[in-house]
This record gives sequence, C-alpha cells and structure tokens, in this order.
Amino acid sequence: MGSVFAATAALLLIVAPASSATTPSPTPSPSATQFTNSISGFLRGDDRAPIPGVTITATSGDFTGTTKSGANGAWTIGVPTQGTYEVKLDESTLPQGIKLAEGQENPRNVTFSQTSNLSVIFTFGKGIVVEQQNFMQNLLNRLVAGLSFGLLLALASVGLSLIFGTTGLTNFAHGEMVTLGAVLVFAFNQMHLPFWLAVILAVIGGGLFGYVQ
Repeated sequence: MGSVFAATAALLLIVAPASSATTPSPTPSPSATQFTNSISGFLRGDDRAPIPGVTITATSGDFTGTTKSGANGAWTIGVPTQGTYEVKLDESTLPQGIKLAEGQENPRNVTFSQTSNLSVIFTFGKGIVVEQQNFMQNLLNRLVAGLSFGLLLALASVGLSLIFGTTGLTNFAHGEMVTLGAVLVFAFNQMHLPFWLAVILAVIGGGLFGYVQ
C-alpha cells in the first residue's frame, strides 16, 4: 500500500507544472566541507542579478569563518557547532553602485533553530527599506505558527483516535493519508485550480483512496 501511495504522489507531482524559477546551489567555502552545520545565502541586486565576489564572515567565540559569493551569488560558511553567530557582509567588496538596502542590519546576529543549515538574506537596492521585527512581533509570529502546527497535529490525532475507537484497529497508513491530502492540494493548486476547489478535490481524493484501502 505504501508503494501505491508513493506512485500516486510521484505521478501528481510530475503532472503538476514545475516552477520556471530555479535556485542555484550555494558555493561552499573550504570550511564548509569540514562541518555538518553551515550558514548560507544568496546575494542578488534589486534587478535580481547575482552579486559575485563579496566577502562574508561568520564569527562566534574563537571561531571565524570567511567566504566569498560565487558567480551565481551563492555563499556558504561551514561552522563547528549550532548556536548564535555574527554574520557580516564586507560592504567594501560590493561592486560599484550596489549598496545594502536602507535599514538592513549589518553585521547581524543569527541563531540556528532545529536545522543544520541557516539561511541569511541580505537585501540590496535603492528605495528599499528593511524593517527589523521587534521581539513582540517575532513572538506573535511564532505563536501563530505554533498554533497552526499544533492544530494540524490535533486534527491528525483526532482522526487516528476516531478510527481506532470505531474499528478497534490502528491505521498505520494514517500519516500517509494526512500527507496525501497536503500533496493533493499542492498538486491541484499547481494545476492553476482555485484554492477552494483544490481543497474540495483533495478531500474527495483522500476519501476515495481511504475507501480503496
């Protein structure tokens, strides 16, 4: 049954039109291959053109890692441990005519959060103003994200409990069914269907797939 789900998901993702934009891989620094954790990003101007040859430094305690952005504007600095690092972009290495956006913090402190790769974005361009989020705004955003994720877990748990309570059986494919719903919504939405229609079709598709099981 797992192979049937995998084949269905793969078929839907193939049918769904792929995005025309491609994201280049970051250019690693010599230290990036020495550590499992890394800090990376892409440097692009206000015209979306890559900015190569810019020096970026990450510092924490006795550790200092330095790299330069590649031809595609990507950069990566390998770091020994997760934690808080000060990331600084050397503005003197920027090409002539390119400046950081007004309000862009540099250097800036960044902290790893449940990931081995930390992405850092620097904004460039005249007339662009970067507004730094304060503590309360960050707290509110995290509360909303946590509430959304908690509701998703609760919904999945209620479904699993309902199935066990009515049939006396544990549905080991319940997690796959929840994932299938998300994949169906994504696939239908990528087919340029309205979001509300994608949700309805995903509910129908999930119900049919559950009936087959």
